[in-house]
Amino acid sequence: MRLTPFQLRLTGVFLAVAAAAQDASVDERAILLEFYESTGGHAWNENYGWAQRLPNVCEWHGVICDKEDQQQQQDDNGGSVTGLKLNANFLTGRTPASLWKLPSFTFLDVSYNPHLDVSFVGLNGDSTTLRHLEMRQTGTTSVTGVSKASKTLEVANLSENKLDTQFPLDLFELTKLTSLHVAECSLKGSLPDDIHRLSMLHELNLYKNDLTGTLPEGLSRLVHMRHLTVSFNQFHGTLPSYLNDKMIVLQQFWAANNDFTGAIPSFSVSPDIFKLYLNGNSFSGDIPDDFLEATLGGP
Repeated sequence: MRLTPFQLRLTGVFLAVAAAAQDASVDERAILLEFYESTGGHAWNENYGWAQRLPNVCEWHGVICDKEDQQQQQDDNGGSVTGLKLNANFLTGRTPASLWKLPSFTFLDVSYNPHLDVSFVGLNGDSTTLRHLEMRQTGTTSVTGVSKASKTLEVANLSENKLDTQFPLDLFELTKLTSLHVAECSLKGSLPDDIHRLSMLHELNLYKNDLTGTLPEGLSRLVHMRHLTVSFNQFHGTLPSYLNDKMIVLQQFWAANNDFTGAIPSFSVSPDIFKLYLNGNSFSGDIPDDFLEATLGGP
């Protein structure tokens, strides 16, 4: 049955009203209190507002709310929680699945809580609004399920979590990412060619893992790359020509302490390179005559 234009408009209005009703039915206060209890809130370094159960959750330590919604928050003791910033606050335990039900939740920073397991159970790809995830140096050992944020997640810092695995396949689903940090995660094996799927990346940090093999051809498709770090791994072979020919907006390339051999690329095309670390490898031959030509030559 084909719907008339009026019926289509009516259907759109109904869906919008239903979505708004669903958001309104979410008890943000209850979700935050469950998070508090699940992560040992009574022992946090700072738990002002949480411990006292202050009426306005936007006054609780580390809770970020929509500034445009402040008056409503004061009026109804609720509000639109958009983020949590609880880094280095001695969170423990595991994050509850309900956390991801916060309807306007875009930002989470729980870095430097080494006894906290960040779980992605409950993350819903159809409703999540998560855009920025900071979870450096937590007790997390798996990022399974983070792929559910593929439609929204733009920045992910997962460094210093002992994932102790090959490059997590879930990460290749996060095609909106512009920044990905997975330094010191005990990643093993080769860097898959599927890295090309993260074509929006401006920054990729693979520092100090146990990655081996050659740099994959898939990296050549990351033409927006500005900061690329592969230092302190076990990569070998020659540095590929695409570092010069295709990554023309490259600003920083860190490749120290690997097993790279052969000639050093000229890096002559990008005009903005200001950090280049190639020490601790086994390069041979002369430095190219046009080395850093575009950078050193000026406008």
